Formats: sequence, C-alpha cells, structure tokens
Amino acid sequence: MWRKPSFKSLSPNAKLAYLFLITGPDTNMAGLVSYTIPDIADCTGIKRPEVKKAIRELVDAERLLWDQDVDLFLILRWFKHNPLTSPKHEISAQNVIAAWEWHGFHGIVDSMLSGTYDDTLSIPYREGIDTPQGQGQGKSQGQGKERGVEKSITEVIEYFKEVTNSPRVVTKAESNREFVRARLKEGISIEDLKAIVDLKLRQVGTGDFKEMYLRIATLFNGEKCHAYLGELDGTRRKPNSFLDRFGGNNGSD
Repeated sequence: MWRKPSFKSLSPNAKLAYLFLITGPDTNMAGLVSYTIPDIADCTGIKRPEVKKAIRELVDAERLLWDQDVDLFLILRWFKHNPLTSPKHEISAQNVIAAWEWHGFHGIVDSMLSGTYDDTLSIPYREGIDTPQGQGQGKSQGQGKERGVEKSITEVIEYFKEVTNSPRVVTKAESNREFVRARLKEGISIEDLKAIVDLKLRQVGTGDFKEMYLRIATLFNGEKCHAYLGELDGTRRKPNSFLDRFGGNNGSD
C-alpha cells in the first residue's frame, strides 16, 4: 500500500485518517464501519475541519465511501486485502452486513464480495452518499435506518420480558435500550441476542447462572455479551456458503 502511487499522492492527513479507518477500535470484518468526525479527530489528532477534508480526499481517491447522515464508511476493496479465512470470520462479517442490510451500501458490499465490483464506481448509489460523483441529502434513508434499529431494540427487550417473565422491565427505558443498541451496532444479530437470553435462562434452571444476573444490563453489556456468544452452540447460527463465496481475493488494488 505504502509504495502505490495512488496512496503516496495522498496528503498526510488523508493517509492518517485512512489508517485509522482500517485499523480503528470499531473497524470490523466487513470494512463497513461507523465513526463520527469527532471520533476520528480525537483519535488521530487531526483538527475536525481537516478530518472532513481528508475524508473527501479519500472519497475522491476511491478509497472509501462516506454517508454523512449516519456517519457510515465503506472501505472499498476491503475483502481483497482482508479475505475471510475461517468460520469465525464468516460469522463476524455476515452479522455486520446483516445489521446494515437496510443501507444503500449493502449492494455495493455484495458486489465487492462476489468479485463484480467496478473500479469506475459505476454502481448506482443512492443520494446522501459521498462518492467521486458528488453527494446528496438522503435523510429519509437515515431516518428509516434509525426507526429500524429502534424496532429491533424493542423486539429484543420484549422477548426478554416474555421469556423471563419480567413485565416490570421498561421497554422504552434508555438504560435498557442503550445496551441492545450497542450490540446491534457491533453486528450481533437479533437472533443471537435472543439466543443469549434463552441460554442464560436455561442456566438459571440448572444452577449454572444466578437469577439475580438475568437482566439486560448484564446479558448485553459489551464484555459479557461477547463471552456469552462464545458459549452458544455453533449450530444455533444459520449455516450458509458465505465463506465459500467470499473467502478469496477479488477486486482491484
């Protein structure tokens, strides 16, 4: 990467911003990540106005796409340089893509994965996404995404209330919703969050998990939720040919 003329020609700020986007704390197996401008500025030391200039430079250089409405970035040609190499990687990438399935980037990700991605960026983009051809508003899609996420949060909490017989849990309480929202943002599926509830409820019955910890703040906090995911039976997740289809190199440099 460092010796490629297209990368060498970038400004120092653009290079630093790109390195943050591909290696940052929330970067995932799909190269589909959400960072705010303040996030990038805080982590890189680049001033906020200069971060925006750097991002636009990367967009123009066809290194990434940027949806400003929802602070979402798609790293182009991600799977060429980060091929999926194991079932664990497959699950992580699949969950991230599924979580953002509503988004206009979804079709572009599919084309990158399947090897049909066109470097000329001739794929039709919806308005609101920064591309070399320009940008629009697209606020309705952003609002639709937010409604979809909130609906998913409600579904998970209502499921928890039903199976644990906890009618006093307040579905609309932000103290509950923030935990579920954070896990969905990480790409954990609704089905897996429900499966964690089922798993821990069974363990309460066998004495392997204390009932006092059967609450949303415990099940869905960052550290414990990922540990509980590791306990789930692999057959709980839906099998598919995702790794076989998308595991190899494809696309252009």
